[in-house]
Amino acid sequence: MAALGWLTPRRRSATARSVLAGEASAEAARKSSQELEELAHDAAPDAAAPDREPEFPVLGDEKAAA
Repeated sequence: MAALGWLTPRRRSATARSVLAGEASAEAARKSSQELEELAHDAAPDAAAPDREPEFPVLGDEKAAA
């Protein structure tokens, strides 16, 4: 049986498990931020175009012209 010891899976060290957990956490954060950006873009497509002129008459124009 001792000869078959190399067939059994070895436990990963705590450092390796920590690195894998950190990588998984970073990947999940990237995916969730991408999803949030897509949702924000779908919800407000006009927000991406800030070059729009304001519609006139703007409230307070009469006071500014006086």
